[in-house]
Amino acid sequence: MPYSSAHSSEIDMFVVCIIGIVLLLLLGLLSFLAVRHMRESFVEKHAQAAIDQMHALNETYQNSVGQKVPGWNTAVQRVKLRSKRQFDTYNAKKEFTNYVARFYTAFLQIPLPVWRAYALGTSDIMSNVPTPNVPWYLFWKNYSALVEIKDHVSAQSYINVRWEWSYTSPQGRNSYSGFCIFAPADLYNALLTIREKRKRKESKSYQRSLMTPALRFAVMKRDHYRCRLCGKTADQGARLEVDHITPVSKGGKSVLDNLWTLCFECNRGKGAERL
Repeated sequence: MPYSSAHSSEIDMFVVCIIGIVLLLLLGLLSFLAVRHMRESFVEKHAQAAIDQMHALNETYQNSVGQKVPGWNTAVQRVKLRSKRQFDTYNAKKEFTNYVARFYTAFLQIPLPVWRAYALGTSDIMSNVPTPNVPWYLFWKNYSALVEIKDHVSAQSYINVRWEWSYTSPQGRNSYSGFCIFAPADLYNALLTIREKRKRKESKSYQRSLMTPALRFAVMKRDHYRCRLCGKTADQGARLEVDHITPVSKGGKSVLDNLWTLCFECNRGKGAERL
């Protein structure tokens, strides 16, 4: 009997401990949910004034911007990388610019000055969001709360693209991820970058820089190392050159279809005329 009584006491103590642990876990979970709810309420309260300003700005640009970029305020792009090195050197801004380039013509239905004005308007609203004074019981840093508030406000603009990138090791033991949010100012800067790149590609200096030895060789090989005008070859004493059919000065490009083989005399006689 004494052994049975002691054994029963141990069971009772074990049950009490289990109940105590369960209650503590429930209390922790309830506390976590309560704090999260209070944080969400805190964010909504402190973001409301800026959200109202963003809505007013959107109404101003509803016809000129809003109706022409549907879906860009909820767009999400996910990129899976093949190596840790790719992850470490990943340039999200560059990839975003390349992505925008695919829709460049569509975006330019909206004049760049309009994009600039809208981008400046959203940037002003975001920069004027005050840093909140977070109560101690939210266990939250003021800066972290400010980031959440700004994300909440930014989501109301016409351009709010979430860009995510990740890498997982082949065995799945290690996983890395990152993300950023691209706003109207980022889109405007991307459009400017794309415009400058296109201008450079149209420039004479850029087209001439494409005339590499490999391209010259490909043209001469195609033309059987013979002048396309007089038919002379190097074996016949001709000094062969590669020239633009439509001159660069008149918009010609340094591509195979716009290049041909000419001898020195024919090329000088042709000048800058298109034959």
